[in-house]
Order: sequence, then structure tokens, then C-alpha cells
Amino acid sequence: MRFVEVSPEELQNLRPALSLLERVNHASSSEMANYTIYGICTKPELLEDAEETVFWDDEDEETKTKLSVIALAVPMSSDFLYYLTGSGLKVRGLTFAYFEGEGNGDRTDEFGAKVRDLVSLDDFQHLAIADGDVWLGDFLQKHGSGGEHGLPEAPHEEVERDSEATLNAVPKPEDIHPPAAPPAAPKASSLHYEGLEDWFK
Repeated sequence: MRFVEVSPEELQNLRPALSLLERVNHASSSEMANYTIYGICTKPELLEDAEETVFWDDEDEETKTKLSVIALAVPMSSDFLYYLTGSGLKVRGLTFAYFEGEGNGDRTDEFGAKVRDLVSLDDFQHLAIADGDVWLGDFLQKHGSGGEHGLPEAPHEEVERDSEATLNAVPKPEDIHPPAAPPAAPKASSLHYEGLEDWFK
């Protein structure tokens, strides 16, 4: 099984037990260290952050991909769950998956240290738990395309790389281009799911 889908209530109920396990068996050395929360997000601020991140991280990219949905990977810990269920968790340093363009598959990237926006459980439409972020693209393919979110947006906006990019740039009609770059291979990770589903019985 690649990931186990959960509800916000199940994650909230998991936090006290996770806190106890971390006290007994430190998370950094336990088998739970790689478990990750997946979430489908359409929050406008995070989509804009992701667009900026993708554009500036790819030196060969000359156009900015317009995103309509991303999948976010959050390392599972009692502290992270505390912020996710409360005032929100800063997304800087977190991995996200996105559609490069219609028909071009998905890719992953990581929010930089300058990103200050927050995410909470209320910002997610679908949630799951997995062992690492290797299946994040599959999770995005399942819940991020079609259905209530529609197909990923294909239009791109042209941005001068030597000028200051803004999160609120509006594309001009003459600057619309189809996507071209191929998808990147997902990161590898080991999977150890014994006992994971028992948490939710």
C-alpha cells in the first residue's frame, strides 16, 4: 500500500498517542521517523509560493507555470500536528508535488527558507499518511486532477529572469505558451507499513 488515507479527525486523535511514542522511543531513531502526512491544497497563497519556487529553482525554465493545485508533504510529529491543528505550520522547507502542465505528469520541489505562509488542516481537501514523500506524486495524480479541482492549468506567463518577480504578476494574452519541460523522476524511499493501518482501527 502506497499511502493510507485519513480524515482530519483521525490525525487530531493521533497526536496524543504520537506524543507518547516520541517520549518513549525518540522519533529520530524510531521506525516512525519517515512517516509523512500528505495533503492536497488549493490555497492561493501557497499556489503562488509554489509557482515562484518552481520558476526560480529551474534555471532552464523561461516561463512561469500557473498552478491550480499542489500536494504537500509534512513530516509526521506531534509538534507538526500541533501547529497543523492550530494556528498553522510554516511551509518553508517542505516538499510539494505539482503538475508541470496538462499531459506532462508531476514533479516535486521544496519551498525555500524565505517562504513565510502557513498551512493548516483546514487548507487540505484530502489527507493521507505514507512512509516518506516518494508517493506524493501518485497522491497528487489521484486527488489533484479532474473531479472538483478540474484539470491542471496549462497556460504559462512569461517572466524576465533578470527582473524582480512578483507573486501577483498577471499574464498577458500574447505571453501564453504551452508547457515543454519533461517530468522529473520521483525521489526514492523505502516503505515499511507494518502496523500503520492498525492506528485507525
